[in-house]
Amino acid sequence: MTRKQSEEPRRELAYRVAEGLEVQLLWRASDDSVAVVVHPSRAGASFEFRVEPDHALNAFRHPYLYAALRRIHDERSRRAA
Repeated sequence: MTRKQSEEPRRELAYRVAEGLEVQLLWRASDDSVAVVVHPSRAGASFEFRVEPDHALNAFRHPYLYAALRRIHDERSRRAA
């Protein structure tokens, strides 16, 4: 992602608040990217991850699961390189 892309506005496709979590599903038109952003209202750090469009709603509904799966995939990719 270039700096220009990171400054482009993203459109909020979905938003929810539940059990101390604020979750957003965001889309950027310029590169057709989709991201999930999680903001815990209690202790914990906010985080964001990109997701394939066909998995966007599941990632929005289960952000911690998808974040963990992404981390596992990234670790395996680094080991294989």
